[in-house]
Amino acid sequence: PPETEKSVRIVVQFSYYDEMDRLEALVVELLSQDPVAILTDSWFFAKRELPRVLISSSKHESPVQNDYSAAAQRSTDFVVVSPQTHETGRRIEQALSSRAATASGVRRAFSDSKFSLREPQAVSPSSNESSNRAKQLLSDGNGALFGADLLWRSNFFGSGVRIAVFDTGIGSKCTVVSHVEERSGWTDDGLVIDEVGHGTFVSGIIAGAHSQCPGLAPKATILSFRVFSGAQTSFTSWFLDAFNYALAARVDIVNLSIGGPDHADIPFMDKVRELSAAGVTIVSAIGNDGARWGSANNPADMLDVVGVGGIERDGHIASFSSRGMTLHEFGGNNAFSYGRIKPDVVTFARSLSAPSHRNGCASCATLSGTSVAAPVVTGAVALILSAVDPLLRPSVSNPGAIKRALLEGATRLSGSSMFEQGAGLLDISRSAHALQRIAVEHARAEAVVSTALSGGDYK
Repeated sequence: PPETEKSVRIVVQFSYYDEMDRLEALVVELLSQDPVAILTDSWFFAKRELPRVLISSSKHESPVQNDYSAAAQRSTDFVVVSPQTHETGRRIEQALSSRAATASGVRRAFSDSKFSLREPQAVSPSSNESSNRAKQLLSDGNGALFGADLLWRSNFFGSGVRIAVFDTGIGSKCTVVSHVEERSGWTDDGLVIDEVGHGTFVSGIIAGAHSQCPGLAPKATILSFRVFSGAQTSFTSWFLDAFNYALAARVDIVNLSIGGPDHADIPFMDKVRELSAAGVTIVSAIGNDGARWGSANNPADMLDVVGVGGIERDGHIASFSSRGMTLHEFGGNNAFSYGRIKPDVVTFARSLSAPSHRNGCASCATLSGTSVAAPVVTGAVALILSAVDPLLRPSVSNPGAIKRALLEGATRLSGSSMFEQGAGLLDISRSAHALQRIAVEHARAEAVVSTALSGGDYK
């Protein structure tokens, strides 16, 4: 999970697209108090057609060009003010929170949170033994990816499902993740290529086609969002910027193999809810804080996010996997609130194998943690969505239907509480059947409503 700290950077979030000019004038006026302050804006605020750095393999126009006005109407946006000193930052933050600023379209002003990516184990080259074990995971009926091979035999590989991976990017010349539509960079270093290995590993688990360490949904479309720098650091504002673009790109799933304890990061949580309301399913790691009750990380602990925990090969909860229940509802005005059951589901998270970011992803690497359990579930969601009739798929491509299918399909583990395992171990085959049933139920319900409105008989 990230380690958070407050920086001098002030994020100014606003709601009214038509007020951009007035808001910009207000911010510039405030910045005149600090001659060396820097104004950094998002691509959305600057009316850019592409993110700061973008490599696209698609021959189509950018989704921002196709759906810009619609995305603008539903999205909040922001500018980042970077004063030289904390004193100036506090002054600007207070001024932008005033009534005058609110009247100009400012929704809130807040200190930008800086956080770091860390794992219980570094990405390392896999041995022959671990590589063979990983291949077994993909075919063994008792393995982490139970049921995936049944869908593969029916020719379902994730086709038609769009997945945004928010991470450290994908390695250079990594052809084993073959359906990468875009690589975009949202950090200050202007790069899109993975220098760490984490993002390549995660993307490989979801949609890799490596013969030695294949992913779950190799024909799913990947949009790689590099939101962590080479130093494995990020800011809330970088995520907000990338989330806006993901909305415009009309992705079906967002994989967040990150998490942290900063439940007070309201703008981040609001944006997650905005994506969920738009029908985007967000899958997030529950965290690696170990056997401590109430240690579930954000955003995996949110109601509309699929929170993923980890287990060992023997079926026991992994020692590093965070536990529920959620605790941030307690206190303050929520004295009579209660926590939610988290994680939602669990899957295997120890020594999984996926492509290494080095040498064009020619070899495999191993990694443990809930960060690698989350993309297993993301790949599973892509797989079960692709198994739904394309005409019915839009009705179930949303967080409600997906979570219902995952929870109904999961298998309870003996000896573990609901705050350790949620609904239980991911079962791809059972969840696929559940989602297909939900799609048919929805179609029948729609037919009943349509027939009733037209005055006809429904049988």
